[in-house]
Amino acid sequence: MRALLALCFLMFSTVAHAEVDLKTFLENYDGADIAEKHHFAERLLDMQYGMAWTNAVIEAETGKHLYCPPESALNGEQLVDMLRKKAAEDPRLNNISFGLAILSTLRMTFPCAEKSN
Repeated sequence: MRALLALCFLMFSTVAHAEVDLKTFLENYDGADIAEKHHFAERLLDMQYGMAWTNAVIEAETGKHLYCPPESALNGEQLVDMLRKKAAEDPRLNNISFGLAILSTLRMTFPCAEKSN
């Protein structure tokens, strides 16, 4: 998994114009009023929903997962907290698109247990 994350960092080391890096997203979130913070958290949640659907399709087609989410649903504020924690642990996350940072954070936070044969 570390090799995959390293590859992602190398492949996506430049941020597309349509999506800000994680550091900028968190700075904007921190400077926002309550209504704007709610909007930012909802945007994160919407992106996480898309990743969850992708995860479900991959599981249905291959039997594998990108990550293994918890039983209970996450909310946007929890995602913001998770992003902050992982960025503090690995500052490289700050320099990638926040969409990739969400996926990387989900993979690091909710890894799938390896099956033994």
